[in-house]
Amino acid sequence: MSLQPKTYFTPEEYLELERKADYKSEYLNGEIYAMGGASPHHVLIVTNIVSELRNQLKNGSLVIRVARIFLIYMKIIQLVVTA
Repeated sequence: MSLQPKTYFTPEEYLELERKADYKSEYLNGEIYAMGGASPHHVLIVTNIVSELRNQLKNGSLVIRVARIFLIYMKIIQLVVTA
């Protein structure tokens, strides 16, 4: 058990740190956890999913007013979806 106090971050602090980081991390309940990199197979799957969502939005068969996905170095920085 660690005797050092835990440092908790706000979502805004996490996003700022994540934008500057050389590695990917995950935010959960104020704590930040380092994540491993994605495999080429995983990247292909994500690319196919995002492409299909884009096609559905473009064709008007998926009704979403705002969908913003920021992908930077395979990191999702922010995802906002409103109906």
